[in-house]
Amino acid sequence: SYSRYLIYSANEFKTQKGSFWLNVYSEQDSKNQPINQELTNDQKQYLAESGDSIGDTFIANVDSVEFRNDYVLYEKKDTLINGITYEFYQYSINPEKAFYYLGFSNVGANKGNYIQIQNAANGRVFEWLAPINGIPQGEYEPVRLLVSPKKHQMVSFGGNLSLNSTSFTNFELAISNYDINTFSDKDASDNVGYALKLAFQKSLLNRDTTLNQLKTNINWQLLNKNFKEIERFRTVEFERDWNITKPFSNDENLIETEILFKHKKTFKSNYAFSLLTDSREYTAYRNQLNGSLNKSGFSLFLNSSLLNSESEINNTQFIRYLAGISKSFRYLESGFENEMEQNIWNNNLNDSLTLNSFSFNSYRFYIQSPDSLINKYSISYTLRNDFLPINNSLKQSSESEDFQIDFALLRNPSNILKTTVNYRKLTYLDTTIINAQGENTLTGRINYNFRLFKGAVSSSIFYEAGSGLEPKKEFSYLKVTTGQGIYTWEDYNNNGITELDEFEVAQFQDEANYIRIYSPGNEYIKTYKNEFSQVLNLRPEVLWKNKKGLRKIVSRFSNNLAWLINQKSTDDLPEHSLNPFYNLNDSTIISMNQNIRNTFSFNRISSKFGIDYIYQKNRNTILLSNGLDERNKNLNRINVRWRFTEDFTFINSFESGNKKYESEFFSIKNYEIKDFIYKVKIQYQPGFKTRAEINYSYSDKKNIISVEQSFINNLGAELNYSITKKGNLLINQEFVFFSFSSFSLVYQA
Repeated sequence: SYSRYLIYSANEFKTQKGSFWLNVYSEQDSKNQPINQELTNDQKQYLAESGDSIGDTFIANVDSVEFRNDYVLYEKKDTLINGITYEFYQYSINPEKAFYYLGFSNVGANKGNYIQIQNAANGRVFEWLAPINGIPQGEYEPVRLLVSPKKHQMVSFGGNLSLNSTSFTNFELAISNYDINTFSDKDASDNVGYALKLAFQKSLLNRDTTLNQLKTNINWQLLNKNFKEIERFRTVEFERDWNITKPFSNDENLIETEILFKHKKTFKSNYAFSLLTDSREYTAYRNQLNGSLNKSGFSLFLNSSLLNSESEINNTQFIRYLAGISKSFRYLESGFENEMEQNIWNNNLNDSLTLNSFSFNSYRFYIQSPDSLINKYSISYTLRNDFLPINNSLKQSSESEDFQIDFALLRNPSNILKTTVNYRKLTYLDTTIINAQGENTLTGRINYNFRLFKGAVSSSIFYEAGSGLEPKKEFSYLKVTTGQGIYTWEDYNNNGITELDEFEVAQFQDEANYIRIYSPGNEYIKTYKNEFSQVLNLRPEVLWKNKKGLRKIVSRFSNNLAWLINQKSTDDLPEHSLNPFYNLNDSTIISMNQNIRNTFSFNRISSKFGIDYIYQKNRNTILLSNGLDERNKNLNRINVRWRFTEDFTFINSFESGNKKYESEFFSIKNYEIKDFIYKVKIQYQPGFKTRAEINYSYSDKKNIISVEQSFINNLGAELNYSITKKGNLLINQEFVFFSFSSFSLVYQA
């Protein structure tokens, strides 16, 4: 939101016994150079008086403007309800009243007085709802949050030092200065913080370390409550590992001790004890025990931890482990794994189990290929039981079974198959805990590539199925510099207001002054996805190019097929959700993209004569906030090229097809156009410098729905002369005759 400058300096000093570093970092917003917001003097003063309370700096986002037909504008109104007068804004297209431009922010459910509604306007429209018993009924308000300029600085100094051949130490001291509102001098006492880290490592075995190793580590971290790091330096699951739900409000101390033992490559283990405390409100102890053993083809491992924490509100105990055993044979490896987590949260005030509590236990059996095999395979079965709190105890809430198969045939580079299939059965055992129906889910992926007859036949096939959440999409049109857009606006209903169903693709560049912008909506839908694609190439010339007779004739033909199906729906029936060739019902479609293109060629690689037949079919359907939007296109085209002399080439093209558009909400925009296009061109190219051509095209397009028809005849000539590395001269002349429905016009350029 502001111009920002950054300075960073890294310095390292090395000695015979260690290395030391000094780092300086500073980034700061230029508070007098805002980018995305214009601040008045009153707003700057408001920020100056807010101190660190920048989350509450909301201001009204209402601007009085002149009426514009491409804006979503409002008029100001008032109403009397139960003796209380309310002032509010209402969407309006009345040029004499719509003088207010509003920007809305989501302030939370039942905290705002507006909701978003469906409307054909070119932008989001919000509607005011009257409060009930003084409680707002919406989640939006015409306000915006003032963004404050910030400053973040840090200096850190540290080093690694070898005390002797078996002892090592490292340390680091960092001081940060973080000001979240440089407009204000208030609340500046918490800007500066510091952090300190000390570590010591000692090797307890001084003899043959290749046989046995025994090490011990001690680490201490101190984080001042005001310290602010530049980037996250802890593991992603640090808060989960320690059952931390909010940042500490006091200084934080973390002490870790660890002992590690390793015997050759067969056995290793480590035990760690950690203490984390913020001195007043939180204290936790964590024990970790990990180990692994590999011998005689057997492999065992254990990763476990036990956490006990105490705070003013909750006491917790978090037990978890993952253990497994496997045996390797010549062609397979089999094993068993058991994973368990139990996280108990007790409220100190009423000694009850909180909703954070949970537990699960899973068992996995598997058979898989060893690493030495080129071809890979894996089969596994997993049973998992989940427990959730009810009546102050953990009770089993669900059971799931997963069966997974993976294999990959990789030995033959000309025939590669990779696949993954997973079937999951989820059963909810207690509806008092989770009131939902069970689910049977089948997901998978198949990828198959092959080449036959030295590449004369090649193909790539891909299939995938899955499920997830999909947001409904919204779109609007934004006015840009003339000629820089794609769409033009046509005021079909003559009300002078830009509406979503009044934008068309511009036919001329000087009319293209709008672009379309998509944005995700707030509503999410459970979806089931499948995708299928295939590319198939037939090239007989690879085998028979130098043959004679019938094989020589066949070698001149080739074919290329590209087929893509990608669809998402709410249909959860496996025979529908997994089948990419199933014709989905309109009520279940979220998005659908079906494309097929086939090119059948004769003399494809010949420079003298060739013919191509192209068939293309596209279907694209998407669910918008206003309903389904569907586009279809079918095309048949024949291209002929003939180089009848050394310098002359004849090119001919015939095309027939239709385009169809259907909108569930904007039915006025529906069309179905059948077209026929004929093109002929003669090129003269005596060398690389000069190219001249004469071309003619005829187009007949008819809209079946609105009974509109156009005829276009285009006669043109072009001369292109170029001198390498010096320049290029292009002369183009066209004569175009248009005839549209009952009128015609002539345009010459």
